[in-house]
Amino acid sequence: MTRRVIGLGSLGGGDDGVGFAVSRCLREVGVPADVDVLDCRAPDQLAWLLEGVDAAVLVDAAVARADPGTLLQTTPEEIAGGHIAPLSSHGLGIGQALALGRSVSPDTFCERIHLLAVVVDPRNIREGELSHAVAQAVVLITEH
Repeated sequence: MTRRVIGLGSLGGGDDGVGFAVSRCLREVGVPADVDVLDCRAPDQLAWLLEGVDAAVLVDAAVARADPGTLLQTTPEEIAGGHIAPLSSHGLGIGQALALGRSVSPDTFCERIHLLAVVVDPRNIREGELSHAVAQAVVLITEH
């Protein structure tokens, strides 16, 4: 069984780098041998990163009606329904990238995908460090 954790975001992008921060911390603390931990800068890369994988967790920043640092667990179906808005500075969003992967590789594309979204303050996503609330969320995620 192949499992994968993929941190999405942007290095040096303030709270938009939360996915990368989680990936970095998981690599530091260690994960089971059957878990790959990767970074992904552009959602269009998800199609091939999720091919041949049994289960995946995507970690990304999101804008939602909740306090920064709040953790939201969701599914691709909920993203497609517009219930949560992961951040994307690219033309292709997560929901669209997953739909593309399923259509291109229906027999080998990962079927068990969960999104762990960390609510961010949209005013802190362009540059700098993670905000205190989002950094605390990284600790919570990597400890569990």
